[in-house]
Amino acid sequence: MEELKNIAPHLSQLPKKDAFTAPEGYFDDLPSMIQDRVIAQSKTKSRVFSPAWTFGSLGLAAVLCLIFFLGQSPDETVVSQQEVTAYVSDNIDQEFDETLLAEELSTSDKEVTTSETNLEEYILNQDIDEQLLREEI
Repeated sequence: MEELKNIAPHLSQLPKKDAFTAPEGYFDDLPSMIQDRVIAQSKTKSRVFSPAWTFGSLGLAAVLCLIFFLGQSPDETVVSQQEVTAYVSDNIDQEFDETLLAEELSTSDKEVTTSETNLEEYILNQDIDEQLLREEI
């Protein structure tokens, strides 16, 4: 105390009283007050994770997925002439429906030529088995 008088004489002359006082029984009731406030805050609903927002977001995502997947056109399978020839060669012993083949040829966009010269060139260029062709004729 002597040291305080030497360093700050005016401060040492101030009356000593307790400036901070708590109400009677405050610290006894403090844990229950804190617990009541925590429970009250946990009962309030969060707007971010409310069922309305959750289901709305899921519904929107579902609609966008449907639009995306239904809007795409199916991929067309492209088969080369060599693959067709190989398939026919492998399955020639099975019966092909001649009427179906004739209909397909007549409805195709390609020009069908009947002249002998064009037919010979076509057969030579397509690697068709000549023996098989003679047997069919």
